[in-house]
Parts: sequence; structure tokens; C-alpha cells
Amino acid sequence: MQEFSRSIKKYFSLFLFGIVILTAQSQVSEVESLALSKSYSITSKVLKTDRVIQIYVPESYQKSVKKNYPVLYVLDGQDYFLPAVSYQKMLAKRGKFPEFIVVGLQTDRRKRRILFGRDSKLFIDFLKSELITYIDTTYRTNKEKERLFFGWEVAGGFGIEILATEPSLFSGYILASPSNLWKPRLNALEKHLSTSNNNDIPFVLMTAAKEESWLNDNKTLHSFFNNEKNKQLNWRYTILDREEHHTTPFKTINEGIIDYFHNYKPVTFRTLKAYEDFGGLAGLKAFYKKRGERFGVSTEIDKSTKMFVLYNAVLENNYERFLYYEKAFEGHIETNTRDSWFHRYASFYLKHGNIEQAKYVYEYALKKLGNTKLLHTGLGNVYVVEGKKKKAKKAYQNAIALDPNYKSALEGLENLK
Repeated sequence: MQEFSRSIKKYFSLFLFGIVILTAQSQVSEVESLALSKSYSITSKVLKTDRVIQIYVPESYQKSVKKNYPVLYVLDGQDYFLPAVSYQKMLAKRGKFPEFIVVGLQTDRRKRRILFGRDSKLFIDFLKSELITYIDTTYRTNKEKERLFFGWEVAGGFGIEILATEPSLFSGYILASPSNLWKPRLNALEKHLSTSNNNDIPFVLMTAAKEESWLNDNKTLHSFFNNEKNKQLNWRYTILDREEHHTTPFKTINEGIIDYFHNYKPVTFRTLKAYEDFGGLAGLKAFYKKRGERFGVSTEIDKSTKMFVLYNAVLENNYERFLYYEKAFEGHIETNTRDSWFHRYASFYLKHGNIEQAKYVYEYALKKLGNTKLLHTGLGNVYVVEGKKKKAKKAYQNAIALDPNYKSALEGLENLK
């Protein structure tokens, strides 16, 4: 009997262990099913070998059958593909820049110096005639209009060669600690810049660690970035004081993406003067029109911009500009989803004697959001100004019914006595 009991315990333990294993496997499968990147092997006729690439498509890609996307090409994808993807997933959903496709090109550490050096022309041909053609025909991309390049070290120096010899291949270059800046490459870049107009010169961000003297002491290189023409085109060279040679890629990718898509995130200033300096209402309309045309999004002024403009007017107690922008942003106040924002606007109207509009906002908010102590108390304050004490008392009582200790409503009732 004891032996039978021990057998039962043994099999029961194995059964539980099996459940744990199956649960773990199911969890892994679930995580894998959420992954939006895949690896492929491409046979290159140009390079006469197979190349492994990784491709990430944004979460919205399958939902939108018409939308086209920018593409970021990441060299040495075995190291930098995932940082580029994770950074995008974190901030694109917060509206800091648009979603984009990421393509990672894996390289052999022992062969990359030859690939991006002696065989650079072959690799440019591979990019141009095979890989980019494949991506543009397989996926919905913005093609050369929004096509970014990232490279570190020898891959960064290779990016300089592409910029000089095939300037239309990419619309922007993010280069971390580029090396192999041979004289022929810099001479070719100088020649290209001297014969190009503004429309032919793409975005460039180049970074270096403090220790990288081959970059920081290169006068020819710095002459490109000190050129006023290129500064206007958003060329930037920056020294990353807290980084070293092997850590510059991660910060460079982040800064490069933000800089390249600099006119995507909504305009949110902290003062009315900043908006006026930006061009006021006309400036905002022009910005969002250009933004919409570039990124295929709405050309309307963003909701967050409207919120900041009106909020600044309230903070600065500028009722004239508040009315001006509120009229221009007709219907914005009604889009709010928090009672605190409705109260902020309604109480501002009341402060400046616009009883009718204050009452409208409170009543609209109560219908939209339901009963809240803040809105009932605010409406009670409007009735007090109107001299309607019974209605004011009822409004305060409605607030107290929701929170018997709500100080503002209790004070309102006390003041009615």
C-alpha cells in the first residue's frame, strides 16, 4: 500500500512537471507569435553568396493596406537591428516619430572590413540592384523619399562612400564613429557637395566619442559640417562625451531617428510667445500641412497642440488670445475626456464674466462624462454668479453626495447661508 502511495506521488509529481513544461512552452510560443520581425536568406548574384537579412514591419502595417512606410537599413544587423526596432516600438506609439520598416543586414565580423572596404562598390551594387529593389517591391515603402541608412565604424565610412557616389540611394544617413574615411571618399564627397543643390543633399548625423581622434581632428571632414549650406539641411556632427567607440551606435541611432523625423512630433510649446514666434495660427497650419504631406497623416492641427495653446492662454490669463484660439480650434474643448480639463476651461470663462459659455462647458461635460464632484461644484459656482441659489445648492449637494468630505462643495454650501 505504501509502495502504491509512493508510485501515485511519483506520477503526480511527473504530471505537475509536465504541466509546468507545457505552460512554459505555451508562453514562449505566445511571445514568438507577437514578434513582428523575420529573418531571410537572400541569394545575391552580385556578391555570389547568400546574405541573411532581418525585416521588421510595424504593428499597423497589416491593418492599413494603403499606407506606405519609411525604411531604416541597419548594417551589422546582428548587433543593431533589435535596438532600432525596440526604440521605434517605444516612441512611435507615443507620436514622437512615424512607424517605419527596419531592415537589418547581418555581416561576418571577420569579413565586414573587406565587404565595406575593398568590395564596397560590389556591396553598393547589391544594395541598389538587389536588396532595396526586393524591399520596395515586396513591402509598401516610401522608396527613396524616406529611406534611411545606419552604419557604425567601417560601415559608417562605407555610408560616406554611398553618400558621395550614389546620393539618391538614401534620404538620410546616421553614422556612428565612422572609420575608413579614406581621401578618395572625402574627395568624392567634396566634389558631390560642390556640384549639388539643396534638394540633392540628404540628412546626415555623424557622431564620435571623445577618444576618436581620427574623426575629431579631421579638418576636411569638419569643413563639410561647418558649411552653412549643409547646416541649413540639418547636417550635424556631435561628440558624445559619455560614450566610447563601442557604445556610440545606440545613442546615435536614437538621435538620428529623432533628428531625421524632426518635423513629425506635434508642436508643443510652454508659452504663448513661443507659438507667436512660430508664426501663430498661420505657422501651425503651414507646419501641419507640410507634415501631413510628408508622412501621409492628417494635415489638421494636432489635438495636443491645441491643448497646449489654450492651456498657455489660461496659465498666462490672456483671455483675448484664449478666445482667438478657441474660435480657431472650434470643437476642441468638447473632445476632452477628463473633468479637470473641462473645469479648467469653464472656470476660466467664468473668471472673465462669460457665464453662458462656462455653464455650457460644465453641462456638456456632465452629459459626456457623467457625475463628477468637480463638475457639479463648478456648475454650482456658475449658479452663484447668476444669483440662482437653489440651483447652486442642488449642484453642491450633488457633489457632496459623491464625496461627503469634498471641501470645495462644502465651502460653497456654507457660503450660501
